[in-house]
Amino acid sequence: MAGNLPPPIALYQLATGHYISRSLFLVAKLGIADLLSDGPRHCNDLAKSTETHAPSLRRVMRLLASAGVFLEEENGEFSLTAIGEYLRTDVPGPQRAMAMLFAGNRIQEGWKDLEFCVRTGQPAFRLRGVTNTFEDPLRTSEDEATFDAAMADLTRLTSVAVASAYDFTPFRLVVDVGGGNGSLMIGVLKANLSLRGIVFDQPAAMERAREQIEQHGLAARCTAISGDFFKEVPAGGDVYILKHVIHDWDDERAAAILKKCREVMGPRSKLLVIEGVYPSRIDNSAEGRGRGRQRCQHAGEHRRAPALSGRV
Repeated sequence: MAGNLPPPIALYQLATGHYISRSLFLVAKLGIADLLSDGPRHCNDLAKSTETHAPSLRRVMRLLASAGVFLEEENGEFSLTAIGEYLRTDVPGPQRAMAMLFAGNRIQEGWKDLEFCVRTGQPAFRLRGVTNTFEDPLRTSEDEATFDAAMADLTRLTSVAVASAYDFTPFRLVVDVGGGNGSLMIGVLKANLSLRGIVFDQPAAMERAREQIEQHGLAARCTAISGDFFKEVPAGGDVYILKHVIHDWDDERAAAILKKCREVMGPRSKLLVIEGVYPSRIDNSAEGRGRGRQRCQHAGEHRRAPALSGRV
């Protein structure tokens, strides 16, 4: 760990951290973990399966072995560690899409413009004249699919926590505003058999949500509705959920989303805002890491508990 290293070496590791993230993206894209699902394989064999240059692939694999993703054997074979297992697509809670999203080209390109963000307070995409990252003309269908899959994988973990922590039994209809491909709603409905649900998001996301809802056998209890949450949200819900939505927007637009929810909520309706709430002081703990990404990727911010309690 960096805490046990001489400060110059620790600093060097920080400066070269992008070597790891770019390598992680590549092995995720190539599907290396799935190729190792049945056990160790030699790098030459992996290179043949992925149509890559064996010596170059070996260097990438060895770099990731140093980071604890793979194990390198004496005979040149590689196997998966507990971390590497989550790059597989056939395990519970897979994180391959997450690795491809956050270590991928689109987000890496945004971080190149960090100085612009720091000098102006604007997200990186504004440098190209884009006002909404979700409507970026450079955002491809592949980008959309990767984003959707990554959010779905992360949301499956969240849905278990939400269904366990909150009592939905008094309610009949739940509306997930900005619900993506429906992963959170699917988890909540499976844990609460008397509930019905509405997933609400942009049209492209709702196409994928309908597929997921159908695959999980919930079409009779769940509907996917497309729209714009700055204009309106579906009425009639007993509970409205905003999971990792308002942190994508500045205060003005976040408040606009909350107001649209309030307009259609009844006197007994509930609003669940599911967000990371961060400490006033950041340190080197796990809870304190990763809080600088907002301004590069979008216009929002991570908010502290007082800021949320004053607006919700």
